[in-house]
Amino acid sequence: MSAPVGISSLLAIAIVRRLLLELKVPEGQDPVRMLAEPIEVWVSRPVEDFNGRSPAQVLAAPGGDDMVRSWLQRRLR
Repeated sequence: MSAPVGISSLLAIAIVRRLLLELKVPEGQDPVRMLAEPIEVWVSRPVEDFNGRSPAQVLAAPGGDDMVRSWLQRRLR
């Protein structure tokens, strides 16, 4: 069985940054506090909450933006 397909890291980073802006996270706020690592690293590492898939893999799937947005919203609370 092949690994799940993801989108490029650069596109995933751009989408996550857009989602953070949509969620009204100030641009100057360091996302490392929320993600526990820089966005550039986070998008390509498996996340337990995404069933071991990376955010880039989740974003490549239908509805992936909504899944990542929901995850970010939970982290912001």
